Amino acid sequence: MKKIVSTLTCLFVLCILVGTNLWILGIRRVSATENGWPGAVLPLESFGPDSATPTGLSPATIRSVYHLPSTGGTGTIAIIDAYDDPTVLNDANVFSTYYGLPNLTSTNFEKHVMGAVSVNGNWSEEISLDVQWAHALAPNAKILLVEATGANASLFDAIDYARSRTDVIAISMSWGTSIEFPEETSYDSHLQPLGNASCCFFAAAGDHCENVSYPACSPNVVGVGGTTLNFVGGSLASETVWYDGVVNGAPQGTGGGVSRYETEPAYQASYGLPGANGHRCVPDVSFDAGSGVSVYDSTPGSAGRYWLDLGGTSLGAPAWAAIYSDGLTASNNILYARAKSTAYNSDFRDITSGSNGLYSATSGYDDVTGLGSPLTTIYDQPPNTPSTPYGYTSGSPGTSYPYTTSTTDPDGDNVCYQFDWGDGSTTTTGYYMSGTIVVASHTWGSSGTYNVKVRAQDSYGAWSSWSSSLTVTISSGGGGGGGCVLYNTRILMADGKEMRVQAVKPGDEIMGYDVQSGAFVTETVTSNEYTVVDEILSINDGLLRVTPTEQPIYTDHGWVKNPQDLVIGWRIYDPMHNSWITIQSIETLKGHFLVYDLRATKPDTFIGNGILLDVKYYME
Repeated sequence: MKKIVSTLTCLFVLCILVGTNLWILGIRRVSATENGWPGAVLPLESFGPDSATPTGLSPATIRSVYHLPSTGGTGTIAIIDAYDDPTVLNDANVFSTYYGLPNLTSTNFEKHVMGAVSVNGNWSEEISLDVQWAHALAPNAKILLVEATGANASLFDAIDYARSRTDVIAISMSWGTSIEFPEETSYDSHLQPLGNASCCFFAAAGDHCENVSYPACSPNVVGVGGTTLNFVGGSLASETVWYDGVVNGAPQGTGGGVSRYETEPAYQASYGLPGANGHRCVPDVSFDAGSGVSVYDSTPGSAGRYWLDLGGTSLGAPAWAAIYSDGLTASNNILYARAKSTAYNSDFRDITSGSNGLYSATSGYDDVTGLGSPLTTIYDQPPNTPSTPYGYTSGSPGTSYPYTTSTTDPDGDNVCYQFDWGDGSTTTTGYYMSGTIVVASHTWGSSGTYNVKVRAQDSYGAWSSWSSSLTVTISSGGGGGGGCVLYNTRILMADGKEMRVQAVKPGDEIMGYDVQSGAFVTETVTSNEYTVVDEILSINDGLLRVTPTEQPIYTDHGWVKNPQDLVIGWRIYDPMHNSWITIQSIETLKGHFLVYDLRATKPDTFIGNGILLDVKYYME
């Protein structure tokens, strides 16, 4: 689509003479310099004249191209821009009504002004684009527009406000510098979550081709490059690097390259980027920038009126912020891990054609389109909600009490658990295989009633929802109620089935986990014993049998009990190899718990097609 030169080109010439440094629609505007900040760039381009009806691509077309849902979005998307757009809400609702989207109201839209701001027509177009397209791609999310006092370092005051809020889950920045500057790393601290640990930052990579733009090049930000969608007969034929050649004396196309000042983050180092040499590469991902989308803007003084056909990498920042709101997984840690996995072709459209004059697209990552364009909003499924913590419901101050929980991860990822003890403290475990029952202990320092809950995080950083709460009453002289909670070791078989073992003492109510049915089982202990849950598991066409060494017992189901008071060890019979493997039980005293550490005779001994996992469990 041929770019139509703005009627304000004469102002471009005038601004060159005064030597300012902010690109907006091919026009330079004045911006302040603070702490080395060279001024913000608006990578916003006009691809057609203003019109009484839309001429750009519609939300439905963009959703179809990128496999995005027509509904969705959670939390609040913060749009960071400069100056004021007095008609932003009216314009967004004209856009929404035309395209069948929910209207924005005081419930799902908020404008926060950082101080005295004036109206700037070019920034109002940027604001209209950002708000309307974030809303179009995540219609259930709330939109928070934060207006900085100018296109200077006050933009970071606006960012600080947005990231301090607990409801903000994504921050969109459709602006940046036209060049890097040595002091940029000092601004990186503004681009970290504050009020909400799950908040993610997105920035446009810029429209100046070979230039690297900040904040897109910050390791804390998902930098978004630009592409062009090529249609034949109304259907997408290809997606290529966005590059329009030289416009108004300057190259116009997606930015990208290797940062001079930012070091290579761990997620890029683990992926392996050729040419990085220890430095940050941008962009991380891409989105349409060169095709033009419909935007409605009626702000007095804007370059256009009403329906506009806009683009540039400005579109990518709110679009990817919306994608994050839809799936809560489009962070750099997850994106690079998924791109390195077998899920790459299903999660990304690899852009392999085109150049911005310096860098060319290639298979996998490149410095013009990053990992590629989106084909989903779910880059990692978070773990399922863990079970309610199981353990004591009453106790005394100063005593440690253990609690167990478990969950599964839809992708089979390892998970860690964060216990919230209800007294302002938390405990985070290490990572365990999906489905493992884990234990965490806590000591309350004073009497009171506490609600204990837990959530899980997979190895890519995606969090589950919080579990239901267990109410625990701590009082002086209070006893340990609710049964003795015991942890179990397990044997994991190649076919996915598991065996779990627990140690108990008389009078305790124990909890076991029936792997086959997925149910928790309780039993009151009447004598010293070892308990095995579902001890016979299939190994292909054979059986795995577990039995105490003193008195072999063979059963088909239920509980296997050892009549002896003490057990020296366990034997596991592997019928596939017609052999026994001895497991030793090692006792150690840990506080008022007796810790049994079940170990195979040799570390990581294979048991048929399974492996013994060395896991501790507790007994009072």
